[in-house]
Amino acid sequence: MQQKKIDELSNYKLKKLAEYLSEEIFGKFDKTMEDRFNAHLRHYVDEILTTKQVCEMLGKSKSVIDQMCKRGKIPFHKKDGLRYFSKNELIDYFFK
Repeated sequence: MQQKKIDELSNYKLKKLAEYLSEEIFGKFDKTMEDRFNAHLRHYVDEILTTKQVCEMLGKSKSVIDQMCKRGKIPFHKKDGLRYFSKNELIDYFFK
């Protein structure tokens, strides 16, 4: 009789442990998948910024941004002699 109670208690604890672990594992899995999806999506949804917009975003003067570009301290792209910035690249570079 006592062994039966011990077995029932053990089964109950194992069931609760399995439920807890399942929530932990799937909760982390879902969060990881969500993070990966959001990171992937950000590459398709981007905003192209001008130097003036970057100055406002970072609170720096144009000359400071120019120097940062020359020294390779900030990610940027150039086309037809004009400089452009990816908002996602700047966020990744400065805020992560």
